[in-house]
Amino acid sequence: MHKLEVKLGDRDPFMTEISGKKALFYELEAQGFVMDTGCLAGSCGLCKVEILTGIDNFNAAGVVEQGTIDAVTIDERQWRMSCCAHVTGSVSIAGNVISN
Repeated sequence: MHKLEVKLGDRDPFMTEISGKKALFYELEAQGFVMDTGCLAGSCGLCKVEILTGIDNFNAAGVVEQGTIDAVTIDERQWRMSCCAHVTGSVSIAGNVISN
């Protein structure tokens, strides 16, 4: 299990653990969080999360996801598409949530 600190929208950050066996989107969904999404393939960018710490603790981005990351990156912040990103160690992320 991997430690995950999550800051979703305007909520206080919380800590949880995830297996890393599923994409981050599905790991959060299993814990009752619904995030904005569109394609679930890494190309629309709706499920993007900002990586606050632990960028090296993610799987490598695929070609489609990397294209989306390149398109949404306008400053020094680091992004991943939660529908594609698998956690391989402790990380801290920020993103948007529709409901919990």
